[in-house]
Amino acid sequence: MKRVLLPAVLLSVSTALAVVPAGPSAAQPLPVARVSFVVEPTTGHDLYTHTGPSDYRIGAALVSSSFTAVDQYNCGPRALTDPHPVIRLTHSSDGGTTWSPESLVLTGTPGERDAAGVCDPAVLELGGFTYLAYTGTDNGGTRQVFVARRQSATEPWVMWDGQGWSQDPFPVTAWTPSASGPSLVLFDGQVRLYYNVRLPDGTIQTRLAWSPGSAANWPSSMTREDEPVIEHPEVNPGLDCVGAAWPADTDVKYDITTNRFVAVTTDQAYPRSALQLYESGDDGLTFAKSTITRGDYHPGARSPAFLGTPTGAIPLKTPTAIVYSHTTACGSADVRWSNTRQLLRTTGSIVEPLTGSNTANWRRNSGQWLNQADGFRQDDRTAYAEASLAGRVASSSSTFSLHIDPYLPPGGYAGIHFGKANVDDTLDESGYVAYVESKDTDPKLCVVKAGFGTLGCTTIQTAYGMTPFNLRVVQSGGNIKAFIDGAPRLGVAVTDAEDPFLGGYVGLVTWQSAAVFSNLQIGDNVPGKSQLSDWGTREGAWAYGQAATTTFLSNGTSSGQLNLQTDQDLIAPVLTQLGDGTYSAMVEVGNGGPSPNPSAWAGIALADHTGSGSWSRGGYLVFLRANGHVGIYKAGSGQIVLDVATGTNPAAGPVRLRVLKTGANFQVYVGDRAAPYVNWTDLSSTAWAIGSFGVANLLAPATFSQVTYDGDAAR
Repeated sequence: MKRVLLPAVLLSVSTALAVVPAGPSAAQPLPVARVSFVVEPTTGHDLYTHTGPSDYRIGAALVSSSFTAVDQYNCGPRALTDPHPVIRLTHSSDGGTTWSPESLVLTGTPGERDAAGVCDPAVLELGGFTYLAYTGTDNGGTRQVFVARRQSATEPWVMWDGQGWSQDPFPVTAWTPSASGPSLVLFDGQVRLYYNVRLPDGTIQTRLAWSPGSAANWPSSMTREDEPVIEHPEVNPGLDCVGAAWPADTDVKYDITTNRFVAVTTDQAYPRSALQLYESGDDGLTFAKSTITRGDYHPGARSPAFLGTPTGAIPLKTPTAIVYSHTTACGSADVRWSNTRQLLRTTGSIVEPLTGSNTANWRRNSGQWLNQADGFRQDDRTAYAEASLAGRVASSSSTFSLHIDPYLPPGGYAGIHFGKANVDDTLDESGYVAYVESKDTDPKLCVVKAGFGTLGCTTIQTAYGMTPFNLRVVQSGGNIKAFIDGAPRLGVAVTDAEDPFLGGYVGLVTWQSAAVFSNLQIGDNVPGKSQLSDWGTREGAWAYGQAATTTFLSNGTSSGQLNLQTDQDLIAPVLTQLGDGTYSAMVEVGNGGPSPNPSAWAGIALADHTGSGSWSRGGYLVFLRANGHVGIYKAGSGQIVLDVATGTNPAAGPVRLRVLKTGANFQVYVGDRAAPYVNWTDLSSTAWAIGSFGVANLLAPATFSQVTYDGDAAR
């Protein structure tokens, strides 16, 4: 089941669909729902608690052969006086509640390539043997993946030696300079080995090699996939507390219930490392980010793994669980077991309605809350109080806006709590809080995250905290911007790359203070509450048109781009990070003036995660020419979808351009036609999924109106 890669020349060929008669203006294509694999950690408990400053257990593998029997393999120092890691085994007969004493399973082999230690166990049972894949480190610090096997628990392990099985370990990943974090899955008659490599720039890729499972010496028949299955977006996600560049361990399993491959890993470096989930279709070759909720959550996570069957599958039974190490102290780590629920969920939607009476929609977590005509008033002035909105927001991109009339004595605050996993969660349990805090000399606007604390603050004017103000929060893909009265100069910007906002409940909070909250609005964050503060010019000459609909005018005739939500005057730069969704605008090329060059174009620039903010240097450009042709340009590759005639005339008046983006798939709609003119997928290894959003033009002025992004429509 080798992946077939298209020749590069095919990347220049678009899929032009047969022209169908144009329907009425309302006949737009239906949203494409995306069903996502979601893991919800529920109750949990620690399996191991460190006994000293240099004691740890990491890299656990959970193998369940029945409803109650679970084996746990993990690694840790051989002794507090011997730091070389070894692999140990412990067993549970009650579904993970209690565990037997640890027994030593495997150590490094003196003088061999795993002499400095063994870790990251992965287990597979096949043909009467138990196979143990692991990371071995030599005395020079180079890591490789090795495989050992045995037929019974009373026999010693023998290692793959490059030709057969002996006591001389030879790496099964000898073709790559370094490899670590193996996973073993038996699928479709194949033994699949997923492993991690670190690139020179510090990013991590998860790769795949496979072999016919029927062969007794299957490591000799390994075939490597040419492309990575996961490209981890963060740089050095495995950095530990002393700066050592550990790889980001990734555990891959096959979920029997949903017929999907899923992978659990960590993003970002210590101490903010957190669990992240990826999923693939039934081939396990290309993974995209999925959702793991913040249920039983501990910061400083690393080396997570699913509870799996002896063949590398998530079982069709309870318990289901993940296990991971976590630490807040340098050099030590505990092991956490979290029971889980795995389910399919349509993402990017309003899961529960936001309409209804105030009485029905709001719950009181604590404190004294009163429902009154002009909003909700909290006047108990207890230590902490929160009122929670029962409607759940599940959009990848949202704006929260509300009016606050506070009474904030020094040290008190008032704000909005969003992204909560459960409606009654407090700020200590899940989500983010954006709030204004009163100080005697330097009142602040801050964003904090449950489990981590403050992500960022900025000093605001002394008057805020005692006089009414509007608080606006714009978030998308882990990028959070909070503003006072819509002014960027009174704003703070933060990035939560390791565990981004993925929807949740909303609440209003106070601390040792009182406040009246009113006019709460929740909606799409494009084009934003205030176009004047949210839109900024990247290139060319642009002006904001004071029309009934959001209109942007480009007066330049060379090259121009207008980007969403700039970081001007903010204390930290944060790119707009938008992913799957519908990008749409009414586009006119030439502003109704003399006929422009037929090659002149105006279009939508999206998915640039490089930081350039320009269509020519990052991401994709979906453009509509003055002659009505549509195409796609990719930075660094040129025009990858050739011109397709649409029969429209954007030089004579506005034409609707709509891009429906799902992963690396782009469906491009023009005018009122219900079918896309272009349906193209970037199959290359440099496909971009998440990034900035803007509108752009070249060779002629352009007018854009009704510019929108809808994160729900494509999910």
